[in-house]
Amino acid sequence: MIEMFAWLSVHPTYADEDTLPPEHEPQIMKQVSEILRRSGCGIKMQYRNGQPCIQTAYAANHRSAETDALIDTYRRIAETATGSYGVLYLRDDEDPLHHNDMQVYKFRRGTVTHGTEPDFSPCIPKLEDAACIPEEA
Repeated sequence: MIEMFAWLSVHPTYADEDTLPPEHEPQIMKQVSEILRRSGCGIKMQYRNGQPCIQTAYAANHRSAETDALIDTYRRIAETATGSYGVLYLRDDEDPLHHNDMQVYKFRRGTVTHGTEPDFSPCIPKLEDAACIPEEA
């Protein structure tokens, strides 16, 4: 089973905008729009209080190309619009290394880090009891 919850506040740069050429921000936002369009994931730019952002809630029975495309889309936007920040939480009970972990991708200042969320990992017993998991025949 895959569970993914993500948000990204999209900012073209973390630099002082007043020091950049006026065409810089529109060019970056055009690139972000192109990343979203080409992703094929159906993610749309939203505006909250005038600020562009993206949000995703996703669930599937198994990891697929769509799962990886969602993660890659967030990564590419964060690396392109370097002032962007946010998180992506992923639970994948079939992942050979992290089957019992809540994984977290953190996006900030044009970089992406990957690790586990200690408050939710290990998922058993922090989120579920082992007795809740059906036994294999």
